[in-house]
Amino acid sequence: MTSRLVTPVYIIIALMILPTVVLAQEFEGIIRQRSIHVNLEFLQDMLWDEEDEPDYSDEAEYYAGQARKLFDLPMARIESMAATGEADITHSTVHVKGSRLRISGASEAEGYMVYDLESGTFRLVNPQERTYLEYSRADMEEQQRRTQQMMAQFGADMAEMETEMDDGSDGGRRPEALGRSEVINGFQTAAYEVRANGQFGRGWCAADDSRLVQSFEALAAQAASFEDEEEGSDLEDLLCEGQLPIRVHTFDPSLGDYGIDEIVAIDRTSVSDELFAIPAGYKRISMEEMWR
Repeated sequence: MTSRLVTPVYIIIALMILPTVVLAQEFEGIIRQRSIHVNLEFLQDMLWDEEDEPDYSDEAEYYAGQARKLFDLPMARIESMAATGEADITHSTVHVKGSRLRISGASEAEGYMVYDLESGTFRLVNPQERTYLEYSRADMEEQQRRTQQMMAQFGADMAEMETEMDDGSDGGRRPEALGRSEVINGFQTAAYEVRANGQFGRGWCAADDSRLVQSFEALAAQAASFEDEEEGSDLEDLLCEGQLPIRVHTFDPSLGDYGIDEIVAIDRTSVSDELFAIPAGYKRISMEEMWR
């Protein structure tokens, strides 16, 4: 039977978002997030009008225009698309206390994940089956090594594809201020755009009046040790460096992928130690057992 442990996408979300928000050892509280992904079929319907033949004479600028078209869609319209299956909306909650993080989806029963960045371990917990999977930093490094070995044979093809996608117009990958501001989820934000590695992003970033970002840098360094990517390579990092990424739109033309990641709320509040502990009676299982 397939396990209902929290999907590994939450691991990706955590490692992508948290180094940007850069959680700190002195921070204690709750971060609420949501992600929206537009169905590929509907995305094509929005971007390509059947009456208009796409002009690919300047492919980079063409896709930049398509990206802006997506980014300018009202959020109310994007949200309404979920009711018809044209978009998927997922919610996650991150409890933070010191170097520990607990990440869960909309339903605790579906499972949750616990990070201890100081010790370098994380656990995937399945309340329905009363089991958990534990990974150490060493386990992750070994998994990365194996993955790199498997992917090595595709290295030449990947390098060629990246070269083809690099249109040389990333402009040093520096974000461009759009001169637009908006209050989003109670945060006063300013808009930026960036183009990097064939992808396009728009970020609505909030100035860190409370010095939240700066105070979180210690934990960010620990979180980075879990990653296998060049630091600062994500569009989120490029768009909102030194600020809070309240809402980030990303568009990857090569995949036809459009997504929105959003911080809904940041609450400074007391968090119980029990949230990070494995409940009594839970059985530790292997990766093979988890997917059995």
